[in-house]
Amino acid sequence: MDWSREEVEAIIADYLNMLALELSGQSFNKTEHRKSLQTKLNGRSDASIEVKHCNISAAMIDLGFPIFEVINHDQTIRHYWLQSLKIR
Repeated sequence: MDWSREEVEAIIADYLNMLALELSGQSFNKTEHRKSLQTKLNGRSDASIEVKHCNISAAMIDLGFPIFEVINHDQTIRHYWLQSLKIR
């Protein structure tokens, strides 16, 4: 199922919130963020949210912005390359 505009806006806002916390040296719990976010995401699974976080990270990398360290970089890069291959 495609993500609605509202879902995308909610997950991007939460991602940027977590990034700001990390960059300012504040701790946060990614699981708590995800659980809270799920109420705004029409019951999306943990895996679906994680994949979307990876998509956001890939876009952030493309744009030259930092990404937060809690995201699994191997998964982000793997997803980024898979997306690149699909385009070709």
